[in-house]
Amino acid sequence: MSNFRFKALETAQSRQAIPVAAPTERVGDFLGSYTFNNEVMRALLSPEAYLKVTEAISTNGQIDRVLPMKWRVP
Repeated sequence: MSNFRFKALETAQSRQAIPVAAPTERVGDFLGSYTFNNEVMRALLSPEAYLKVTEAISTNGQIDRVLPMKWRVP
């Protein structure tokens, strides 16, 4: 069994790497566009949070981190 593992490692290490072009835009924008887009944000966030996030994105501003009253610890 261990012989197969060593053989697999040898095969993997002997292969040539495939060159991949990096995205020209910021990596965070590239990855985020496929995981957390407007449709997903609207479905998962509260209406207030969605408005704050979209406003921050459009104005390049910040999101305040104030918790709603129901989430605050007394």
